[in-house]
Amino acid sequence: MPIRIIRPGREFAVPIGDATFQVRRMTDAEQLSFDAAHVPGSPARAMAYVKAVIVGWSNVFLEDGHAAAFDSELLVHLPYDTVLEPLLERLRGGPDPLAARAASATLPPSTGTPSG
Repeated sequence: MPIRIIRPGREFAVPIGDATFQVRRMTDAEQLSFDAAHVPGSPARAMAYVKAVIVGWSNVFLEDGHAAAFDSELLVHLPYDTVLEPLLERLRGGPDPLAARAASATLPPSTGTPSG
């Protein structure tokens, strides 16, 4: 599995189901400014972060079946466990949610000891 480095300030696509979300990593300066403006651990900070880093989507639909144009105010309506959490995990450098199936078949068992 290739490893892709995504520099701060760059956008990348994250597929979730049939939808694709455009996500942008904050630069260090943006992160410092964000941290100064939001109370750590607050729900308002969490939603502000989601709105700051998710910058687009495709193949997302409204309840009436019409395609939803990207609107950061609609992000609050996305399911956390199946959409927002995997997106945030990717921003933290976590595993690709689509690669989890292949990883168990391709990674060798750990042979190291806890001390290294």
